[in-house]
Amino acid sequence: MILPFLSQYMSSVVCFSRYPLRP
Repeated sequence: MILPFLSQYMSSVVCFSRYPLRP
């Protein structure tokens, strides 16, 4: 079973990895 939370987490990690928002 793939939880939606996992999908969102992976998406967030990929997005952060591609576009790291550093202050």
